Amino acid sequence: MCGFRPVGDEAGFSIQMYHNGEIRGNYYVNGSMDWFDYCDKDRMSMIEVDAMVKELGHEGLINYWYSIPSDSFDGGLVKLSEDTDVLDMLVFVPDTRVINIFLEHVLACSQEQFYSQVGSNVFIKLDDEFGTNTGVVIQELDDNYGAIVPVGGEVS
Repeated sequence: MCGFRPVGDEAGFSIQMYHNGEIRGNYYVNGSMDWFDYCDKDRMSMIEVDAMVKELGHEGLINYWYSIPSDSFDGGLVKLSEDTDVLDMLVFVPDTRVINIFLEHVLACSQEQFYSQVGSNVFIKLDDEFGTNTGVVIQELDDNYGAIVPVGGEVS
């Protein structure tokens, strides 16, 4: 997590994190803002960003977006989802000492919900009508049915 860095350190910067709101057009509305100061460029990763978000008390499916304050908000948001995105973000340090991160709360997790696949916004809500299906359905397809593309991306 961010901590003490000497003044004038080339690797130090702050994160201004916007949360509890939502992105509407060119605005982040109905939210809060917190600061994470003395962040170390050389130690920053998605694990650090996730830890900051958890420190603020957030869980569930959340999209992270960042912008550099000198850029305009309109079209200035960039998705932040993996360490390579963090490295792209940190290119602006030390020219800028503040990076804005916006949290987009997509879905709050609960025991009644689970995701159909990792990284998907599609979910299934379990209820009393949802039961287990132990039957198997086999159906022959015409030769002209179309390509079947497995998860690996190959066409069969």
